[in-house]
Amino acid sequence: MTGKIFINYRRGDDAGHTGRLFDRLQDVFPPEQLFLDVDNIAPGLDFVRVLNERVADCDIVLAVIGKGWLDSRDAAGNRRLEDPDDFVRIEITSALNQGKRVIPVLVGEAQMPRPEDLPEALQPLTRRNAVRLTHERFRADTQGLIKAIQQGLVEIDARHKAEAETARRAQEEEQRQRQQAEAARRAEACRLALASDDTGVLHSFITGFAISRQESLGSWFGGR
Repeated sequence: MTGKIFINYRRGDDAGHTGRLFDRLQDVFPPEQLFLDVDNIAPGLDFVRVLNERVADCDIVLAVIGKGWLDSRDAAGNRRLEDPDDFVRIEITSALNQGKRVIPVLVGEAQMPRPEDLPEALQPLTRRNAVRLTHERFRADTQGLIKAIQQGLVEIDARHKAEAETARRAQEEEQRQRQQAEAARRAEACRLALASDDTGVLHSFITGFAISRQESLGSWFGGR
């Protein structure tokens, strides 16, 4: 099964559950399908652009929400989610803007935030159906989440294939229309040349047609 899974979480906010969740996902999905931390951004790079690119590479984003997620504060006492440069906010906002399947994962007794509790950029998160992980039913809860992820990846893969097929057919149709237009143009040029009393016009048409045929044959043989 193809597709990548991005795990968005707040460090220090129920980190134990995030680690256990990652371990369970590793039991099912190969390492190349899982993305947990963005801690290797090279000096000098635009970290917002890098985060957007990392999210773009994934198909499903798990937004892990613990009891301290909503009101986490920085050293100055400001709520982290209000900071446009907060990594958690950037990743979730990027996933929402890119139309990714974002699954809120509520840990323990954490509640789904209300729209008025979030910055405007994050408010669409409140409309995403969430799953819950509890300590008592952790294995069963994660198994339910894994099934949801697997089903989501199947649906996303089917959509990508359908989009690729639609694009292929559109390209073929565009090529067919170009060929028809070119054939019509040549037919009209032939009609005009045959109807003309000017031998120079007829000679020019025949010469142009011969060159065109040589180019077409050369292209055909070159592609074999």
